[in-house]
Amino acid sequence: MRDLAVLALGTDLRWIKLYNADYILWVIKMNCRLGCGACCIAPSISSEIPGMPNGKAAGERCVQLSDDNLCLIFGSPDRPAVCSDFDASEDVCGHSNEEALWLIRNLESQTSH
Repeated sequence: MRDLAVLALGTDLRWIKLYNADYILWVIKMNCRLGCGACCIAPSISSEIPGMPNGKAAGERCVQLSDDNLCLIFGSPDRPAVCSDFDASEDVCGHSNEEALWLIRNLESQTSH
């Protein structure tokens, strides 16, 4: 998706409406499930990560992910912007850690060329 803009937010900030000239998309925002780690494993990240100067490949576990699947550099200025900017949503994270891994792997395979 390119050139999406925020059109409206639900009153409880749980829903966000995104749009561009071709379509409108409603996304259900959610709180991150602590200990999931799917967003630190499934996608490729091209940005430099402390300990991974060339980023990471899809399916590769980030070296900054603890054994408990928590980000060791959360809140640090060393954390890549792509990580800090990620917002959990049901369409990407699903309803379980396993579903999140499947969904993000699927998105990665559809968008990588």
